[in-house]
Amino acid sequence: MPFHRSYYAVLLLAPLVLVAFWPGYFAIPRQVVFGVHAHALTAILWLVLLATQMWAIRARRGHLHRTLGLALFVFVPLFVAGGALAIQAMMTKALAGHPFYARFGPGLAAADALATPCFLALVAYAVARRRDVHAHGGAMLATAVLVLPPALGRVLPAVLPTMPSLHPFVPAFYAAQIVAVVVALVAARADRRQAGPFLLVAANVTLQAAAFALLSPSPAAMRAFRAATATPAAVVALTAIAVAAAVLWWAWRAGGGVRRRSPAVAYS
Repeated sequence: MPFHRSYYAVLLLAPLVLVAFWPGYFAIPRQVVFGVHAHALTAILWLVLLATQMWAIRARRGHLHRTLGLALFVFVPLFVAGGALAIQAMMTKALAGHPFYARFGPGLAAADALATPCFLALVAYAVARRRDVHAHGGAMLATAVLVLPPALGRVLPAVLPTMPSLHPFVPAFYAAQIVAVVVALVAARADRRQAGPFLLVAANVTLQAAAFALLSPSPAAMRAFRAATATPAAVVALTAIAVAAAVLWWAWRAGGGVRRRSPAVAYS
């Protein structure tokens, strides 16, 4: 089977995330707003949950896998809410004149706004197709690929050659998107039974790159940012939680209730 011991690959994202977000998050926790904390914490918990579930399948501990699977009904709505709050925090920084976000805020906000629904769609698909071990495993593993662009986009500026006419973040952003698309396409080709979710990720990341390229600071973008940041954070979070919970509940019902047999090894 392809993707043997893929939980190791997910765990290897941990040092990448640590290095990528150390300067702007881990090194300055007291300077970070609540929304960013919520996004970071739920993202880390999701990767831990994902790796543990993969290990449980590899170890043939189906009961543990199913029990941990129920935790996604808590983690996923919180992750979606954290993502929405992080986008709102990014918009607030752009409006305040933060040099980086004032320049790249519109494109990055659009990219993140595309990534979060893609993540939710993948998890919902995995829940709805939980009786199909290949579709379920592919969708769950594909969520990890969405971590690559934001992480690599922060690491690559230190290693890529600088271009006088470009901000170092720009080539790093596109290089990170390309890496994520290639990884998704390679995974899709490795096992066509699990290809759909990875092709969705490849398409979504391509759209993110296009949004980043097309959207630039403008009066219209700033008006949209002001409208979005005028909404109380609690309302944003609760709305995101409600939407994510509703989608997951629909997916659970579509999947036909509780699985009675231990799943076969779809990935590990």
